[in-house]
Amino acid sequence: MTEPSKFRPNSKQWRVYRPNKTQNGVAFSLQFTVKQNGPMLFLVGAGQTGVDANNNASFDWQKGITVKIDEVDAAEMLAVLTGRQDSIRGDKGLFHQTKDANKIVKLAYRNDTNAFDLGMSDNSGGKYFCRLSVAEAEVLTVLLREFIRLLYNWQVIN
Repeated sequence: MTEPSKFRPNSKQWRVYRPNKTQNGVAFSLQFTVKQNGPMLFLVGAGQTGVDANNNASFDWQKGITVKIDEVDAAEMLAVLTGRQDSIRGDKGLFHQTKDANKIVKLAYRNDTNAFDLGMSDNSGGKYFCRLSVAEAEVLTVLLREFIRLLYNWQVIN
């Protein structure tokens, strides 16, 4: 397995913000961390809670939906991002069951807008959705591929 010392545990998070004036916007974060058994990836969706003292949108990351992404989840997302399929599992999404909630992650390409729809929901009523630009999707593609590579720690030796 991967040695944790090879990674920076405080790596920068990938975030996408979609605030709005009615303060019901959303944000998504892809968080990379390393535990003793190797690298881990979490996708978090959060709702807008208002604005801070600087009039910037604020989001409640603690009450959001969090899903641990494994290599098959990452590959399902990559299949959509690279055009191999239009949506994850025929628009059924990635299903995650925990002791607290059932969670679903959806990702689909929208040909009419040339963008990707990313959504998360759970059975407690939480629901977050945003549209990713092609550029944002490209960054997500690179990060998901890198996660899979790091997970297996395969290296080319000359």
